[in-house]
Amino acid sequence: MMILSDVSIATSCLSFFGFFCLNKSLNYVSPPAKYADKNRHKWRNAMCSLVHALIVGIYGTYCFFSNPELQEDLVNGYTLGSEVIIALSGGYFMYDTLDLMSNNTFSTSWPLYTHHLVVLFLCFTILSLRQLYATINIAMILELNSIFLHARQLLLMYGYSKQDIVYRINAALNVLTYVVCRSGSMGFLCVWVIVTSQDVPPIIRKTGPFTLGAIFVINQILFYRLIVSDYLRRSATPRHDVDIMDS
Repeated sequence: MMILSDVSIATSCLSFFGFFCLNKSLNYVSPPAKYADKNRHKWRNAMCSLVHALIVGIYGTYCFFSNPELQEDLVNGYTLGSEVIIALSGGYFMYDTLDLMSNNTFSTSWPLYTHHLVVLFLCFTILSLRQLYATINIAMILELNSIFLHARQLLLMYGYSKQDIVYRINAALNVLTYVVCRSGSMGFLCVWVIVTSQDVPPIIRKTGPFTLGAIFVINQILFYRLIVSDYLRRSATPRHDVDIMDS
């Protein structure tokens, strides 16, 4: 029987509550003018997503590379920090899925819906199994790229032109970290779960190639949209080109 530890339950609940409160507190902060009314939730969501990416991307990467036990044993390696950061991310994705359901239809945001459900399944399955913590820490390396993805979204929301130097620097770092951090980490895990299938728990052996493969495909779709938007359609105006997941 798979049961979450007290640490996982407490961290997930606090994370969910914390991001919910952060979202609501942003109602007392002035957003960009065009997001002051009915689209205010998009700006609040982007701000919360950036905070999550900063915490999880930086600490998740540090957690993996600073702990030899995680690097040496991807199946059974464990540290308290690795459990906490996975549970924190699980709580965030619970919050963000509810926020997504409240403000977006499936037809316009299906990549996000699919991504969130797959991530929630992986996070809480691994927290329940109490194995494979290191694999999620590796997956969190992709959140380093999410920092620049969400920064891109916010720059457009605040009216920056794609010709501005700040935007262009962020765009270059976005592509670099997309290839190295996002595609690199997910590509490694897709190959690893197939090659070492006999060493992982049965539920991951059966679902891993499909769940990780789904995330990898979604990421490639997102990367295509990113390249088209920032390098092949440079004249697009920010109001039509804020969220590449919806474009």
